[in-house]
Amino acid sequence: MGFHYLLDGKPLNKLVLFGTSALLLCVLWYPYHVTDVVISADMQIKVSLFLIGYTALLWMNAEGMLSRLVFPALVSLVSIEALLFAWPAINDREPIEKTDISNKQYHFDDSMEAARQIKASDKELFYRVDKVYGSIKTGYNDGMVQGFFGTKTYQSHNHKAYVEFLDKAGIIDGTKEQNTRWLVGLSATNMLHGLFSIKYLMSNEASQEKVDPAIYTPIDTIGKTVISRNNYYIPFGIPIEQYLTEQDYDQLSVSQRRRSFYFSVVAPDNAAWKNKLKPLPPVLENTFFGTETRDRTHYLADAAMKMDYFSHNLIKGHIELQNNAMIFFSLPYDIGWKAKVDGVEKDLELIDFGFTGLLIEPGRHAIELWYEPPLSKYGWLGVLGALLCVGVLIRFRKSF
Repeated sequence: MGFHYLLDGKPLNKLVLFGTSALLLCVLWYPYHVTDVVISADMQIKVSLFLIGYTALLWMNAEGMLSRLVFPALVSLVSIEALLFAWPAINDREPIEKTDISNKQYHFDDSMEAARQIKASDKELFYRVDKVYGSIKTGYNDGMVQGFFGTKTYQSHNHKAYVEFLDKAGIIDGTKEQNTRWLVGLSATNMLHGLFSIKYLMSNEASQEKVDPAIYTPIDTIGKTVISRNNYYIPFGIPIEQYLTEQDYDQLSVSQRRRSFYFSVVAPDNAAWKNKLKPLPPVLENTFFGTETRDRTHYLADAAMKMDYFSHNLIKGHIELQNNAMIFFSLPYDIGWKAKVDGVEKDLELIDFGFTGLLIEPGRHAIELWYEPPLSKYGWLGVLGALLCVGVLIRFRKSF
């Protein structure tokens, strides 16, 4: 709008023009000295030249110099700038070549074939696979590229509930912002793999020490990738009959905290459902150790929900309970998830600092979980309202 204003012959405030240009140059060249941030001097020079060029052309236009050439010159300068700064985004990236695929480089390494082998041999509706190494760097995107459900993730805004759990379980330091974007997940925390339905773990020679031989048994080798099976795998939908308060949880050692998730759900202080479950007995120094956790995982595997259908936004299953239980679903708690038990809609609860729970009474029950994007109903109402308005305008267009 400002440029159109000048083309219409309105006067240019030269003080504002040169002052703004000088201010932008100062901001561009100010020595920020930010740790771990490298500012490209070459980029600063290029931006400075364009800024000076725009300033000169606008000044020449205001002075009536080369007035017929100023507009074409500005268009040309904008085009050159767009091409110059778009070029690195497209051409300075390292391309993936056909030889990279045939030579099993990057995400096309042996773990790609291992993931296909796992899915071909195990037809269970849902389970997770994880890797203790990365095909590229630490493997934050391996699951997405290679087609398996893992626990690592890289996003600018990871789910707050997942971050909270990893922090409380002592897996990450949640006070460091970088740790909340580059989530290491549970790949190296073998103790919790059963709880999160991680059935297979991939490793290579360099990362084999991250695979606990007491938990995993190697079952196959694809090239350099070793596939191990979890001896304590628990299917999705785990019934827990006891609860632990957040205050009591904070008193436990890191190892006890992680093991406690197999015996109890951590209840928020204001949880009204606590009186429906039994409190976890006092935790002693040797509680959860020995064979206690091992035996518990086998019990939970037998008692877990039997899945009947799985998709990314709809899960169906059935379960049979002897006592009141909170069903632990390894889904970050989100208001978009809804649940029905025997066809009746039920509330989902926040448990274990960031995951989803469903309180169910004794008996055999059918469970249905589905995801409905928050505010989607209001969105559809808005669409219908807009279509109605368009219809009214078309019908009565002569009246307007």
